[in-house]
Amino acid sequence: MSKPRVIRITNIYNHDFHGGSYAGNLYDRNGLSPALNSMGGGGRQPLIVEYGQDSSFEHNNFIIDMAEQKKKFTLPDELKGKKFRIRKLTPRECYRLMDVPENEIDKLLSVDETGKQIISNSQSYKLAGNSIVVACLYYIYELLYYPHNTTQASPKTPIQLTLF
Repeated sequence: MSKPRVIRITNIYNHDFHGGSYAGNLYDRNGLSPALNSMGGGGRQPLIVEYGQDSSFEHNNFIIDMAEQKKKFTLPDELKGKKFRIRKLTPRECYRLMDVPENEIDKLLSVDETGKQIISNSQSYKLAGNSIVVACLYYIYELLYYPHNTTQASPKTPIQLTLF
């Protein structure tokens, strides 16, 4: 069994980015999510491929739009002959990746009395991208204050860390 990893399929703009920008990167949904960022400037939300069999997968509007705009887009070999669609992660999915509790996500994505969304999707992407996963930070700090030390009787006994 292979180690879980981010699976980048291609870049829809035919850019070969190695870590800098996310614009146009297309990821396999069976892999891990790439790191989220503030996604400022647009078009930087992670794009994922969904495979399917029903008729909703037959015409990929995104591919058609790319062809109409005459942008260079080469369909990768792993997508040729398959029914698929390309979509952005939703704001809810981005919040979930950042470990935001479901009840808080509901508040963030709520609507006012007129039915208008209180926080726009663009602002939601920025909120998710400019945050940090609290559980991850918790374990980083725990290791800073209580480093794994097998020589001590109690692993939770604080020890002074040094820079030298």
